[in-house]
Amino acid sequence: MLNSDDSHNVRRFGYIGWLAWFVAWYLVLMMLWVPVDWIYQQQKQQLPPIGRLTGTFWQGAAEDVELPIVLRSVSWQWAPSALLQGGLGYQLSLDKPQNQATLSANWDQTIKVSGLQLSGRLSDWLSSFQGQSLPLDVDISASLTEGVFSLQGCSELQQGRLYLQNWQGMMSDSLNRIGQIEAKLNCIEGQLQVAFQGDAPDVAMTGLWLLDPDQSYSLKVEARPQSPDVRDSLSAAGFDEQSAGVWQLQRKGRL
Repeated sequence: MLNSDDSHNVRRFGYIGWLAWFVAWYLVLMMLWVPVDWIYQQQKQQLPPIGRLTGTFWQGAAEDVELPIVLRSVSWQWAPSALLQGGLGYQLSLDKPQNQATLSANWDQTIKVSGLQLSGRLSDWLSSFQGQSLPLDVDISASLTEGVFSLQGCSELQQGRLYLQNWQGMMSDSLNRIGQIEAKLNCIEGQLQVAFQGDAPDVAMTGLWLLDPDQSYSLKVEARPQSPDVRDSLSAAGFDEQSAGVWQLQRKGRL
């Protein structure tokens, strides 16, 4: 049994623990109320260029965020539900409120994306890629139930789908000939795999795009054109005839 002195020490250390917990949360909450633009200015050298910042860590918006791609506009709002799974989460919106996803940074150094929904033109969200103007524009419809990403690649990718149509810009005539492109996203051993096909029967196009954790990618597309004008369109898009009736396009690179 504890004597009176031991019992007093237990209570005293219990009070100190609760006080330390309260002070820690108070400091965190105070930091979250600080204008995010002020915090950005203090760490500007370590962060990507951002054209305009408003709000706090709780809720805010940014314009012209220069990553490898340049996001025109993104807004965020704290999502407390992520705390139940041991992460710090936000509801993100891209350009319009209906284009959104919940993003959570977890203690195991993974990023969880859930409930992603996108619909609109690519140029509505992005203004450039790797410092160059977008050579192509397209209508995009995308959804992802859940995906987990880390430095080791992706994992737990669930029901990822992507639809592309109505191309504009470089090679748009050839790409529109393929019809609407439907893609399914999968993840195997950290590698993101995007299997896709076009819906135009006179092209019969299928393809696979692979992205490794080190950001290197490979693309392989096959098509079976049914008429000379379709073959001309594929040739203009960079396809080569591999065998009778089968045309192929292969590319490799790094994002």
